[in-house]
Amino acid sequence: MKEDKVNKPWERHDGFSVQGTVLAEGGVVVPEAIVLDAVEAYENAISEVKGRGAWKENKTHFPGGSVGSFIQKGLDLFLAQQRLGGLGLRSSESDIGHGWDLPSIQESVFHMNMDRERIDCACNSFFDLDLETEKEYEEFPGIHSTIPGGYTTVLQEMERSLPPGTVQLNKKVAKVLWNSVYPSLKSPVAIYCEDGCVVEADHVIITVSLGILKSVTTPISTMPLDVCRSVDELNVSLHKKQDLSQLFEPSLPHWKLESISRLGFGLVNKLFLLVDPSVEERFKACIELIHRRGKASSGSSVPWWMRKTFSFEPIYEGSRVILCWLAGSEALQMETLTDEEVLNGVVETMASFGMHHGLGDIRTDDEEKHCLRKLFRGILRSKWGTNPLCRGSYTYVATGASGADIDALAEPLPRKPQSYLFLQSDFCVEELPPISRTSSTSIVSTLSLGSSSYASSSSSEQEVEDLEAFGDADSEERPLQLLFAGEATHRQLYTTTHGAFLSGVREADRLLRHHKFCV
Repeated sequence: MKEDKVNKPWERHDGFSVQGTVLAEGGVVVPEAIVLDAVEAYENAISEVKGRGAWKENKTHFPGGSVGSFIQKGLDLFLAQQRLGGLGLRSSESDIGHGWDLPSIQESVFHMNMDRERIDCACNSFFDLDLETEKEYEEFPGIHSTIPGGYTTVLQEMERSLPPGTVQLNKKVAKVLWNSVYPSLKSPVAIYCEDGCVVEADHVIITVSLGILKSVTTPISTMPLDVCRSVDELNVSLHKKQDLSQLFEPSLPHWKLESISRLGFGLVNKLFLLVDPSVEERFKACIELIHRRGKASSGSSVPWWMRKTFSFEPIYEGSRVILCWLAGSEALQMETLTDEEVLNGVVETMASFGMHHGLGDIRTDDEEKHCLRKLFRGILRSKWGTNPLCRGSYTYVATGASGADIDALAEPLPRKPQSYLFLQSDFCVEELPPISRTSSTSIVSTLSLGSSSYASSSSSEQEVEDLEAFGDADSEERPLQLLFAGEATHRQLYTTTHGAFLSGVREADRLLRHHKFCV
């Protein structure tokens, strides 16, 4: 669905952010003062969650220790202040029309911001987010930018800096054999691919998503059943469980399986809508959506999977491509629908928000939907939940988990004393001979194992000798056989690309330090 030149960034290349219109279901334009007061109340509550606020509430007193319990307290407090006139809004403003009053509209604005926040954390519900751990998350400094041509261009540029043949694609992994004692294997780790290829290595860096690790892991029975921790739990009928032994042999240790089970891996999808040129003026700025909640939503014609979609927004100024976000079970449901079913859901939503006004003489509901349907030329959407190489989007710390689980996931195997672990900020400062950049062989073979591809260093057959840090070549447990990287392994920057990148740097640094190369 190309809109302009191929080399033009798709999304927010101009930093586009124009104040738009806030619509409540029924077609009500919500006054700015009402919106801002509710947004401020929400931001105060979420600042407390992230450890930046000034409330005196003891977070441990909230049921389940979830962000949802804490945020609900903030909402209740805000609405109580409203009833007492604490925020200075006049009672004459309470009747907004179309079945809305001041408390219901502000409560829904509050929830709209929660729906927006779900896009950042990928949870199905705020009640699935651990309250105590949320404050550990850090915002990386700098502006948020999109990449012209997408992440593929970044990977292509990185590949050009590597020797030809280093990156091998279409090597789907069937089994990871580690701690090997098989006499036929010369290395402690062997990767068996579905095409019959076998790759041996001294070290393997596992970078598959937490969703993949969860899909081949039996959930720990002690986990609370009311907390969603994976895409599989959103709709178990869409996925077939695999036996862990089919991927790792021997099985990963129980302490690592527990952390994999406790952490959350959620789902976020984008839905792009291509607007007909004749009506592009209708979508020049963001349109934010306030849905009816609770019992008030029972008569709504908005499909359930669109009821937490908080906006229609052009991807940059003047664009005919409109973006919607979906998360959790709503995002997964969208993946199961046909393009036409998705467009029908969008049309139903727009009709409920009165977005058909000005399209002509419309007398019936069918005419209304027909006119709205003609607004769109096509759609494009992501499907991360049903993608067998992802099984979701990114990580969150689920209720009952902690940052310690992220650290446990990142810990290499086989497990060694703490001397093998080091912080991201540690660097090697030893004076050692420089590494040769021209040699056709390497001291050690390292394999990076991702969702659908792997990158290997040179396939040296040279045995490792006279390297004390590597340990005894005859030892049953060679160190650092399996290393783990990816966004799910960064305690402060999970969910992000920069977190994934830095985790890869961390593991590369770990190997260099292990082999006493200077970083």
